[in-house]
Amino acid sequence: MKKSGLIIWVITVFINLLSTPSFGQFFIAGGYQNGELGSGGDETLDVIYLEDKGDMITFYPNPFHAINRIDISLNRSHSVSIFIFDLNSRKIKIIVSQTRMEQGIRTFKWDGSDENGNAVAPGTYLYQFIIDNHSYFKKIIRL
Repeated sequence: MKKSGLIIWVITVFINLLSTPSFGQFFIAGGYQNGELGSGGDETLDVIYLEDKGDMITFYPNPFHAINRIDISLNRSHSVSIFIFDLNSRKIKIIVSQTRMEQGIRTFKWDGSDENGNAVAPGTYLYQFIIDNHSYFKKIIRL
């Protein structure tokens, strides 16, 4: 099963369990390899659902080794920013900054590097998602 199909399935099955805004973490047995579900280990798909806007942000896997994928599903046009901070509140990476995005799904990836291209140390980091001046934080773990 392709990851995009998995996300749609997870959304369809669990959407009614979420509230405004919602933070969910769904356990995925089998892992994710080369764009498809595989036997790479057990991981989670993290979800932020903004019920009042009908938008959703997912990131996968968490924890991650090399690449963390971020999917943003927008119900209408929004200004979007995604930043990564360490636990000392230092901004270490700008994924996208104040970009106007039209309705649809956008995919971004974080390779575990800082703004200079240097690999960050394994540990806990925070994603900050800003959508039209509303800010949401979510924890991510780099192994």
